[in-house]
Formats: sequence, structure tokens, C-alpha cells
Amino acid sequence: MDLDIKGAKYRTGRLTPYVQAAVVRRLLPCLVGLGTAVKEMKLKSSDIEQMDDLATIVNAFGPIAQAISKMSDEDFNFVLNSCMDTATRQDGEKWARIRAQGGGFMYEDIDLPVMMQITYKTLAENLGNFLPGIPKA
Repeated sequence: MDLDIKGAKYRTGRLTPYVQAAVVRRLLPCLVGLGTAVKEMKLKSSDIEQMDDLATIVNAFGPIAQAISKMSDEDFNFVLNSCMDTATRQDGEKWARIRAQGGGFMYEDIDLPVMMQITYKTLAENLGNFLPGIPKA
């Protein structure tokens, strides 16, 4: 999936089936929280445009935040690294990996919001058919 973030073009890649299974295993508690959050938001409002009440959104996504906060650093990093390892960025006419072999980023302008957007898109693209709760936005 191609995406533009802060003026740079990125492309998410494919996780192998084994990595997909390992990621799903680590994310299952979060996905249960996602289902709870979606139900909560639907109960609070049938019109998504009315969901701008920050307190409602924070309360609805509380179960996800709790599940993520309980993930071990090792599991959290596994999910992030698995997604970052598949991603490339357009650099002139070529596409280049965004992570160096040692684990650092090849581009200094990749920050937390960029990393999280790439991670989300990678998960949606790779796990969306298996876990329908992940919107393919």
C-alpha cells in the first residue's frame, strides 16, 4: 500500500505468514479492546461526525490503551520492527528500505507519528482479511 506522509512517499510491504501469526498472537489483547472500543463508540453515537467529544473517544479507546500498555517491550518492539522492516520510501527514482540493518532509521525525519502511521497501514494491509476489526483506511 502506498501512502504519503509529511511529503514523503512510503510503501508498506508484506509480512510473511509466520510473522503475521506472531504479530496476531501479540496483538490479540489489543484487538479485543478494539472490538470493545468500536461497540462503545457505536453506543454513544450513530453519527461518526458527532464523535468529536474527546472524553468519549478516550473512554472508548481505553481498553486498547490498557492492552498496549501491558505489552512487554519485547512484544511491542517485535510488532513495530516487523512493520518497519517491510516499509520502503521513495528516494528519487528508487524505493529504499527505511531501516538500516542495525535497526535505526535511514531517514532522520521519521518520527513517532510517521512510524505509527506506517505500522497501522502495514497491519491493516497484512491482517485486514484475517482480522476484520482493523479498518483498511
